Amino acid sequence: MLSATAEAEVTLTNSGAVTLERVVLDARLMSAHQGLDAELAALSPLPRPAVPPFALAPGESRTVRTVTALARDAIHVITAADRPMFVPVLAIAARAGGGVARQTFALGIERADSAKLSPIWLDGQNRMYDQVGVRPHRGAAG
Repeated sequence: MLSATAEAEVTLTNSGAVTLERVVLDARLMSAHQGLDAELAALSPLPRPAVPPFALAPGESRTVRTVTALARDAIHVITAADRPMFVPVLAIAARAGGGVARQTFALGIERADSAKLSPIWLDGQNRMYDQVGVRPHRGAAG
């Protein structure tokens, strides 16, 4: 595996009473590890946002498609039952004016026998997953 890539659709809604000008969306694929909350809290804006800045009127929603990647050497490998695994985390930040709204999501493979997601096992064959599950992640970026 050379990298991990995630495609996502993010819906932003302006629940305020004024138009948000120059909304910038930042989406990053990261890897779960013990220091992830501190890493999420320290994130600075990307030099190149997911889409050009846009305005969002009160009550308006916009869905933005993003594609994010994480190089293999940036993946934090976690070992469980003597098997290496990767738990992808998608960090989203929407910035407008001086404010920022953040949300993080854990990604994994849906399981029929559990509400928990299965991680990406690194000791098997490399492959693409079409049906990736998403769960809110309760990290510092929320």
